Amino acid sequence: MTLDQIRNLLHGTEGFTLRMVSGREYRIEHPDYAALGKDQATLVFTDDKGSIELIRLSQLESVNLHKAPAA
Repeated sequence: MTLDQIRNLLHGTEGFTLRMVSGREYRIEHPDYAALGKDQATLVFTDDKGSIELIRLSQLESVNLHKAPAA
């Protein structure tokens, strides 16, 4: 995944789940809850408990978008 693709995710309206090479997953409920770090190699976000997480984008394996429920 490129840096531009990650920026597009952060400017979207749907939440997403990041899967790391370790198998750990991070669910980001809304793009407003995440930001790129100054170094452009770290993603900073808050989880549903309000804890701050820092992840290295070099360890990112895949991204799954959360689909909005059908009306």
